[in-house]
Amino acid sequence: MEQLIRPCSRGQDPRGVQVQA
Repeated sequence: MEQLIRPCSRGQDPRGVQVQA
């Protein structure tokens, strides 16, 4: 899950957005 948090910071991966939401 930590890997999803990294891209979520960039906002490039839609999956990362789900982590923030």
